[in-house]
Amino acid sequence: MKYLIIWFSILLSTRAFSEFSTEMDDSKSISDLMYLPEEGRYFTILSFSKGSDEHVLTYTNAGENLYTSDIDSMDSRLEVGGVISGGMLLSIDIPYQFESEDSTKYGAASTLNGQTLKTNSKGLGDLGLNFKWRIIEQSKMGVNLDITGNISPKTGDNDTASTTIDGNNFRGGTTYGIGAELGRKLKSVQLSGEIDIKRNGTRELKSPTSTTDVSSFTEFSVGASVQLQPNDKFFLNAGISYFSIEDYSTKESGTTTTYDLDPYFQLAVAIGYKLSSSVATRLIYTSASIERSLKQGANRFEEEIETQAYGAILQVEF
Repeated sequence: MKYLIIWFSILLSTRAFSEFSTEMDDSKSISDLMYLPEEGRYFTILSFSKGSDEHVLTYTNAGENLYTSDIDSMDSRLEVGGVISGGMLLSIDIPYQFESEDSTKYGAASTLNGQTLKTNSKGLGDLGLNFKWRIIEQSKMGVNLDITGNISPKTGDNDTASTTIDGNNFRGGTTYGIGAELGRKLKSVQLSGEIDIKRNGTRELKSPTSTTDVSSFTEFSVGASVQLQPNDKFFLNAGISYFSIEDYSTKESGTTTTYDLDPYFQLAVAIGYKLSSSVATRLIYTSASIERSLKQGANRFEEEIETQAYGAILQVEF
């Protein structure tokens, strides 16, 4: 599936540039890549996603598998917002996790070798507040430029799942970020690029038997997207993002573990349909491969993560 996404992204980009037109389109549409309603308009975005992650952790000292963890989840997110004066968009995010099942099979490097343990989590997630401010309009300067920001304060305490007690979906800390997006809209093609910096505050993860403290760290990302709209109804999106995450550490019962993540890419494709001028829907797929090193005293570990998600989005403007 990963190679299919890469092929589709290349094909979409190639076709976009082959049909590139210098004729700009200054109109605003619910399907825009850099979506921003007219002043005084409001919107809701309801999304559902099914995720599947595989974590393979190897005990490097012995060259043996510690565990393989498969995580299947079903999540939703509701965003409600509107545009006030001066091209400023404000919105609130309400995430909810219907289920997250973690099935972990332990390998030869573990004292639980051969056993499989399962845990479950669900519930409301931390709320988020977002803003977008369009400081340059394409109709005046030939491009759109937005300044974006968000904050997701700690909404509740994290309860980490165990084999006997379900966990919740709270993060256990506060995150906030700021970014910028630059783009241009033509008659049948839209292009955009964005840069974001996100700060993850210290977190506290509570289980029935212990508490884990997670240090603060910063994430940096840069991405590019293209949209084709072959007619008034259908549109196709493809994008690629690059992530770089600062090293961080966890401390549990006096034991400190440090995490060193390699930079990675995330790929995304989507197909959308405008039901009307104020209603649009999308189907989206994302995928990423992540590698990170763990250090715990003299012990060394290597983790490989394969993550993918399918999603559906309904967007309404009023």
